[in-house]
Amino acid sequence: MGEKLGTSEWLTVEQSHIDLFAETTGDHQWINVDPARAAEGQFGTTIVHGFLTLSLLPVLAASTYEVGKKRMGINYGPTKIRLTAPVPAGSRVRATAELVAAEAPPCTERHGAAWPGVSPIQISQRSTAAGTRRTA
Repeated sequence: MGEKLGTSEWLTVEQSHIDLFAETTGDHQWINVDPARAAEGQFGTTIVHGFLTLSLLPVLAASTYEVGKKRMGINYGPTKIRLTAPVPAGSRVRATAELVAAEAPPCTERHGAAWPGVSPIQISQRSTAAGTRRTA
């Protein structure tokens, strides 16, 4: 445990991603979707929804590590998350992952395997997202 799994490729989060996320979730906060108003706000531009930033972790993790011999993966959910800084629209983000633990998830201990022949495993990772504002 404590093994560094790698660092993902950079991914640029465009305003179009933010707008699609807002449309999908119904979260139309002006700081995310109104570039003119956001330009006058404290960040000087729109920022990425926190939950959009989190939802990028699977795609970032896919370029970081692979779990072999799996039939499918199900997101069991995060244990602790802190969004420590806003991500401005147009920023490039990437994630660094570290293996923290690999164990049977609590739901398996309480309820057994959900499907015959399936052996659940919980992979705990520590991901650190880093971003840079695009200057071009």
